[in-house]
Amino acid sequence: MNNRDDDRVSTIKTLSKSEKVKLLALAKAKGLKRKNAGDAQPIQPAARSPQGEPLAFAQRRLWFLAQMEENASGVYTLGGAFTLTGRLDARAMRVALDRLVDRHEILRTRFVTVEGTPLQQIDAEDIGFTLEEIDGSDIEAAEHAFPPHFDLEKGPLIVGQLVRMENEVHLLRIAMHHIIADGWSIGLFMRELGVLYQAFSTGLPDPLPPLDIQYADYAIWQHRHLHGEVLQAQQRYWVEQLQGIPACLTLPTDRPRPQTQDYAGGSIPVMFDSVLLADLNALSRRHGCTLFMTLLAGWSLLMSRLSGQDEVVIGTPIAGRGRREVESLIGMFVNTQALRVDLSASPDTGALLEQVKAAALAAQSHADIPFEQVVEAVAPVRSMSHSPIFQVMLALQNTPDNKLSLPGLTLSELAGEAVNAPFDLSLSLGVSNGVMQGVLIYATALFDENTVQRYLGYWQALLRSMAESPHLPVQALPMLSFEERQKVVFDFNDTLMDYPAESCIHELFEQQVKACPDEVALVYDEQTLRYGELNARANQLAHWLIELGVRPDDRVAIALTRGVEMVVAILATLKAGGAYVPLDPVTPPARLAYTLEDSKPLVLITMQDIHTQLDDLPQALKIIALDSDYRPWSACAVSNIPSVSRGLTSRHLAYVIYTSGSTGKPKGVMVPHQGVVNFLLSQQRQLGVKAAARLLAVTTVSFDIHVLEIYLPLICCGQLHMASDALRQDGERLGRYLCEQGITLFQATPATWKLLLESGWHGELGLTALIGGESFPLGLAQALLEKVGNLWNMYGPTETTVWSTCSPILASDRQIVIGRPLANTQIYMLDSRGEPAPIGVAGEICIGGAGVTRGYLGREDLTAERFVDDPFSGEPGARLYRTGDLGRWRADGTIDYLGRNDFQVKIRGFRIELGEIESALQDYGAVREAVVTASGSEAQEKRLVAYCVPREEGCIAIEALKEHLSERLPAYMVPAAYVMLARIPLTPNGKVDRNALPEPDEAAFARQRYEAPLAGDETALAAIWQALLGVEKVGRQDDFFALGGHSLLAVQLISRIRSELNCELPLAELFARPALKDMA
Repeated sequence: MNNRDDDRVSTIKTLSKSEKVKLLALAKAKGLKRKNAGDAQPIQPAARSPQGEPLAFAQRRLWFLAQMEENASGVYTLGGAFTLTGRLDARAMRVALDRLVDRHEILRTRFVTVEGTPLQQIDAEDIGFTLEEIDGSDIEAAEHAFPPHFDLEKGPLIVGQLVRMENEVHLLRIAMHHIIADGWSIGLFMRELGVLYQAFSTGLPDPLPPLDIQYADYAIWQHRHLHGEVLQAQQRYWVEQLQGIPACLTLPTDRPRPQTQDYAGGSIPVMFDSVLLADLNALSRRHGCTLFMTLLAGWSLLMSRLSGQDEVVIGTPIAGRGRREVESLIGMFVNTQALRVDLSASPDTGALLEQVKAAALAAQSHADIPFEQVVEAVAPVRSMSHSPIFQVMLALQNTPDNKLSLPGLTLSELAGEAVNAPFDLSLSLGVSNGVMQGVLIYATALFDENTVQRYLGYWQALLRSMAESPHLPVQALPMLSFEERQKVVFDFNDTLMDYPAESCIHELFEQQVKACPDEVALVYDEQTLRYGELNARANQLAHWLIELGVRPDDRVAIALTRGVEMVVAILATLKAGGAYVPLDPVTPPARLAYTLEDSKPLVLITMQDIHTQLDDLPQALKIIALDSDYRPWSACAVSNIPSVSRGLTSRHLAYVIYTSGSTGKPKGVMVPHQGVVNFLLSQQRQLGVKAAARLLAVTTVSFDIHVLEIYLPLICCGQLHMASDALRQDGERLGRYLCEQGITLFQATPATWKLLLESGWHGELGLTALIGGESFPLGLAQALLEKVGNLWNMYGPTETTVWSTCSPILASDRQIVIGRPLANTQIYMLDSRGEPAPIGVAGEICIGGAGVTRGYLGREDLTAERFVDDPFSGEPGARLYRTGDLGRWRADGTIDYLGRNDFQVKIRGFRIELGEIESALQDYGAVREAVVTASGSEAQEKRLVAYCVPREEGCIAIEALKEHLSERLPAYMVPAAYVMLARIPLTPNGKVDRNALPEPDEAAFARQRYEAPLAGDETALAAIWQALLGVEKVGRQDDFFALGGHSLLAVQLISRIRSELNCELPLAELFARPALKDMA
């Protein structure tokens, strides 16, 4: 049967007698004795109302979902299909099906609404079963029409097809809406159908005993006896249990969560080997738990490990058939419970099982209250994109055998074609003959089959670990298979490339000087230097630096404006064996002074005008002013300086570059030659840089990506074009220069690429474009792809030598990745314990290999914190750099960048990536640029602030912008405040300077002032709201749910709107647009 598999009976029933005694003693000790107001009241036939009977609690949620969601009807369909081989008595089959409809009132029940209240209406006994008999020649049309879309008001809600395939081969299909049946009912239906068919096919009367009561009698009894203090107490319990839960379980998905669930699902079979099942049973017995409790503990642990959330909520169905009177009834009895599991203390297996056991027992003693009432009491943030309270379910089945048996016929059950997924993941298991198996249903809008298959593997690995290592903290239990660990640690990092590891950067340049001395090496404005000329000038200055005492690893500060002299000074420092410290003269004086003090350079190379601006220079600092009249280096030799003569190796420093520090003080990153050489040769090979390459350098020298711009063309006999400050800040001039000079390689941050595009640049199809330094929006990528030959996304921190990964961007890409590690580079996604994260699961990006730098100058404490031993490398002394960035492996070995740890915030329990909101803002036509931050301390509720730069002069219409965002983002991701800026502040490196964003004043967060409803529909609608909600005044900006509305009141509102305003408002629209002005 294509059974929903969602009606697990009481978990205690699977226990032995002694185990039951222990659990009942525990329940008694915890005061969990169940107080059910209906326990002493028998269920008896009840008088019926002409209008109809009330819905049972379990039906109300399904009815509500059917009103709210167009796609929900197919989701809540039960049924199955069988091939019947042999001589079928079609008349007996029809009569048996008719008799079942006659026998069970619920099978001939429809659901109508009277003044906003849903009621059951039962049709006459002789209505019969709706069975469509079809000839096999029209099988395709039959399959397309089945199962039908059920209309709860018109009915019927159970139908069948009997398809004659051949003389003695038939296909029987049965489908019914979940509102009239559950999984237990399916077993009853099939058993009774078999009994009736056998009797009628042999001329015997109906052998089934008459039913004492009907489902409607149960519903009436439930409303009469399950109310008052008992349900109120249970409601208080669940509110206490579920208050403050995460709004959504943020599992790693293959695709972003859509705005509205489509309920399309896929399924994969689940099978446990007998050894694991035996181990789990033994583990359960040792801790006095049921098998379900152990499975729930492991499933909760998996969800926590996948999501990174310490608290998870798992839904589980309960059969709701604890009373003897209902055992033979077909109907919807299933209720749902949400079990909260807290793993924040990293318990061991025993402690986790104790917690789950206590939660399950307490849930059983508070099992009468309908789940929908729990949802309304807890009042979570509602979203059309996922189910409330929980998004993952676990069920352990103990339902009657669903198999259909018909005398004289051989039956084979057919797998259901369409799979529906009301939740992200629904795992249903059953144990039979010592074997546990089941099915995992997943939402195909979120997951690929391979991903979910991996998750199952992780779960079984965790369960094995729980059984084998019960005393370990559960968060430390391994869940990766040997094969997957091999893949994420080694296979994805198979980046070995031969390179001259003993060479220094300037030696690669000198090889090109020897090969092409007369080729143009450097262009700046009207100045041009050939390779031989550039080398000679650098050598002269290098000899002078040696005269001044520069030795390997000595720092040489370079404070020069962009131009030929800057490149000469950099090369000269390298040749002398020094490590240059690049300083941008436009940097604030205080930062320049700090950098000079912290780096303690031996020499400062600068210009006279810049020198005069630098205050309080150390007396011992030796100054070289390149434009002074005293130029002793001009008399120095022009010959190369052999590195061996200086004792210089590739392990000595090439440069020390300063990056922003979390303490507010910049920190100097010490970068050796070897890592730079590996980086340059890796990029040369990957980007296909040839001798004819022309690269335009626009990046400030204080940003480490200048390393690629300056050196890459100079190690392959290409041309380095150095852009002046005026050129690199003018989009139109920049575009012309790219075209007129035949530039083939151009690297820039997103801000510079946006500047270029906004200037009207037409593009260059011969250009290889690199973008890095910040997150790369998909819209920007799509705009660039139309204008360049090749586009690459680059990623890497300064601490691992410029870029560490790269990825080509294609027009077919729907998501930007940061690609794969560069040559001789290893990338690991590590969890909080330093263990490799599974494929698809977020972890901290940690980088190893040739690019890892020496650390921070003079900051041994910080170096030890961020640069750690590499446990995956066999190289002595190998280290990893912990980036603080979040990423995850994709199945193909590429990497998704998920932002920085500190760029992810939690708002009302939701984990939010700010970049996603920024992307949605920038999709709005009137917004040119946008940045989002979270305002508020840890002690306060954080609120989102959007900083926007209008595309045109003037203000952005905030209400229209919020409407745009509301159509693309969940409500909790729509910023609470909007600040208009003339421009987004940038650091000298071209990155967004978040610290320079102005603090929003409290007025920006002020609650919307009361705004009276407009005349007409708004005023009429406000009057209905006031009556339903019991409030005195309703404004046009008010939110129905914020004023106290809930699902049942929403249904009544729809009814009142229909009767009083003579119009239809879909329930889903009410939830999507709950403000009065939008509803009107």
